Amino acid sequence: MRRHRSIAIGCGSALAVVLALLYGLYYWGQHPNWGNLRFDAPRWRAAKRWDAHNVRGKMVRSLLREYDLVGMTRSQVERLLGPPDGAGRRVPDDLRVPAAIAARAPRWWYLLGAYSGFRIDYDFLVLQFDDHGRVRRWRIVPS
Repeated sequence: MRRHRSIAIGCGSALAVVLALLYGLYYWGQHPNWGNLRFDAPRWRAAKRWDAHNVRGKMVRSLLREYDLVGMTRSQVERLLGPPDGAGRRVPDDLRVPAAIAARAPRWWYLLGAYSGFRIDYDFLVLQFDDHGRVRRWRIVPS
């Protein structure tokens, strides 16, 4: 009898942990700070780029759902998103930009603010172009 009770308590505890983890994943995925604003091009372009609470991070999911960036030309991207934050501009000293972004030329990047994780470090939307000046691929890169 004692053994059955221990098994039942153990199973109940394991179930509670699993349910708490599933709820946590659901909550974090739905949290308003995790990209649930509808993409608004004028608002994206007007965002304070070096602000940790940059609104772009809240809009990036919607942007990527609404627009197929792959195949767009540089001028099309610039019309939609504005000039890139990483087009030959000096990066502020206190901002840690991943070396893969800063060092390679045919890439543009847009600062998303502190978008992912614990909202401590900056994130970037990185666009890589092919030899014809069209977006070959995009990635969201944490710093």
